[in-house]
Amino acid sequence: IDELKKLTGGKLPLDEKGDLDLHKPYIDQITFMHPDHADSTDDKYLMKRVGDVFDCWFESGSMPYAQLHYPFENKDLFEKNFPANFIIEAIDQTRGWFYTLHVLATILFDQPAFQNVICTGHLNAADGEKLSKSKKNFVDPTILFESKGVDAVRFYLYQSPVVLGEGVRFSEQNVDEFLKKFNLTIWNTYSFFVTYANIDGWTAEQADPKFRPQNALDKWILSELNLLIKTVDDEMEHYNLMRATRPMVEFIDNLSNWYVRRSRRRFWKSENDGDKSDAYQTLYKVLVVFSKLLAPFMPFLSEEIYQNLTGEESVHLSEWPKYRKEYVDEKLNLQNKLVRSVVTVGHQLRAKNKIKVRQPLSLVEVALPKGMDAKIIEEQFSVITEELNVKGVLLIDPEKVSERVQQVLKPNSKLLGPKFGALVQQIIAEAKAGNFQEKDGQITMTNLTVGENSPVILVEGEYELETSSAGADSHQDAASLSGMTVILSTEISEELLLEGYARDIVRAIQDLRKEADFQVSDRIIVDIQTGQKVAGAVTKFADYIARETLADEIIQKGDLEWDKEITVEIDSEQVKIAVKRQN
Repeated sequence: IDELKKLTGGKLPLDEKGDLDLHKPYIDQITFMHPDHADSTDDKYLMKRVGDVFDCWFESGSMPYAQLHYPFENKDLFEKNFPANFIIEAIDQTRGWFYTLHVLATILFDQPAFQNVICTGHLNAADGEKLSKSKKNFVDPTILFESKGVDAVRFYLYQSPVVLGEGVRFSEQNVDEFLKKFNLTIWNTYSFFVTYANIDGWTAEQADPKFRPQNALDKWILSELNLLIKTVDDEMEHYNLMRATRPMVEFIDNLSNWYVRRSRRRFWKSENDGDKSDAYQTLYKVLVVFSKLLAPFMPFLSEEIYQNLTGEESVHLSEWPKYRKEYVDEKLNLQNKLVRSVVTVGHQLRAKNKIKVRQPLSLVEVALPKGMDAKIIEEQFSVITEELNVKGVLLIDPEKVSERVQQVLKPNSKLLGPKFGALVQQIIAEAKAGNFQEKDGQITMTNLTVGENSPVILVEGEYELETSSAGADSHQDAASLSGMTVILSTEISEELLLEGYARDIVRAIQDLRKEADFQVSDRIIVDIQTGQKVAGAVTKFADYIARETLADEIIQKGDLEWDKEITVEIDSEQVKIAVKRQN
């Protein structure tokens, strides 16, 4: 304002109230000579507001040409790089930048200004309100980056619908949940590998680039890895960040919660055999390749893992992974997907009936989707028995499932109202009567039609389908998933009960090992003092307890100086357990 006063001899734009106003029409009153020609009387040096200006979006739409001063300069450079490969902006630019870029490019060159666009939506507060400085309903990005990490925030947004132009409710809690689900899972998997590689002296120099797996688990995870490479490649070619990143979350779940968990014993082996070496080769390869896939989305975490594993300069200077079709085994992928589904449903039934996983059960029965070859899952019966802690698996005829279980359909009236109107009440009544069929995630109401006798069909999200055991048998429970039905025996015999006690003891000893800071390979002595009920489990399953805890000896009431002691309650009985490391 002071500078303006100097230029105008003290004259300022004032409105009717005498208040300073730099907008039209008051600013139109202000004129002054250009400072470099203050003494001139030539009107060409008179500074005044231009009466009318072109739409300001014209300037943004001119960006591709103006940034290179085309056509006055850089003609070849511009023509080699036009139209742009891709641009990115928020959805509010649909009538702004996106539009004017195309208008000018069409007028000038009769072609679009860009070939691809990533259009982002807007972030809203957790309650759906628009983010506002006055309301202060947003998280300070600097604090968020420091507490959760830049990588976590980046990837959380990449795999959200915000990169598809949709609005997203953003909260620190959502980022925190994603951090635990994805980032920490990656890091824990990497830490697992490093821990055991250091114990066994396995180094990157032992990695064989020509390695071909023999173990079924190794073949499966490498098959899934190569499918992931193909998916990320394809979706990135189409600039679909959400579809490129979401499969990575599923892959890490497969890697951590299935491959590593199923392979733990291979790394625990005291002998360094071929199978143990294959496990190291496989997990090393997966972590290195995955860090390359992750690099564009999580540059810092991927760099840390890649550099530490390979000793090379940077993941961002490495070659992008190539899809290897010869590693893909579709049958093996389907097999593992089915097994994981059986295990998932089985664990849900355990939780529903309040039966802990350490308690062995006698049987799980499985009805595969109609038309699926039973052989695809028979090879994995041993995996199911181990994961679900059951003694046996039995395949049953899907045609006879209705005799064993009953399905309860619960239509979502709020979603169905706009679609079917007054027919919703009939849909609910028919659902209660059981007059429906389920196939491939769709529900067909057998006695209802709409329009010109078209069947009433409910798609996923418009209903809930619950499965439970039919009849009065209280010793089994059932549930369904994607056309497959699982029936779990919930009856616990005396022998199964004792084995469950033994597993509880093993868990307590393992916890003591951690508390005592024992190495994973340390041999120990165990003292167990208990009542008659649990003592039967110690006697019957002593070899199992010793094998699982690396115990050379299990004694009662020893007078040694123990490293760690604990008293736990097992089925209302107090059990005192102590451990000592062998010298």
